[in-house]
Amino acid sequence: NLPEVIRKMAKFLDKPELSIEQMTKLMEHLSFENIRKNPAVNNKDRIDSVNETLQFEKDGDTVRCGKISQWKTDMSPEIIKRFDERTTRTFEGTGIPL
Repeated sequence: NLPEVIRKMAKFLDKPELSIEQMTKLMEHLSFENIRKNPAVNNKDRIDSVNETLQFEKDGDTVRCGKISQWKTDMSPEIIKRFDERTTRTFEGTGIPL
């Protein structure tokens, strides 16, 4: 429920309530498709530069499909295990719950 999240965030930041036009514009800006196209978010130029430098043929996106938990179908069990182990090591002793 994007409008509700926006309202809660505005309240948290002590910002005034948004007009209908402002809410509509912000919701459009925050839509998955627009975020995916936004160079400030998707790092497409950086990815293309690295791919060119390293002579990779692969085309990939930082912002991919917008589905929750899609990584579970895209990553192998071995990669998931390695990722979990590294995450555990990285956050060990920080007090941040995993």
